[in-house]
Amino acid sequence: MPINNFPTRPSPAVREARQLNHWLRGRSIHLDRPDLCTPDYSCCQPELLAPLEERELYVEARNRGDVQTVERMDCMFLGRLIRPYLSD
Repeated sequence: MPINNFPTRPSPAVREARQLNHWLRGRSIHLDRPDLCTPDYSCCQPELLAPLEERELYVEARNRGDVQTVERMDCMFLGRLIRPYLSD
């Protein structure tokens, strides 16, 4: 039972897992605490939503602890975010 009858908030890890689950299904949600974008930043820039195949690959890599693939994809997503701000 919650202390003082206040509902308890899920832990950050649970909230992040829920965020990833929604993102995998195409619903991008920005977390406010902790301040966390979806891996492809589509919660803040919807046009950046990664194709389903990429989202599946990312989540599968995270679930199996494939840090190298996750980091590589994080860099790819970040590159897509900053590409418009780079000069030719």
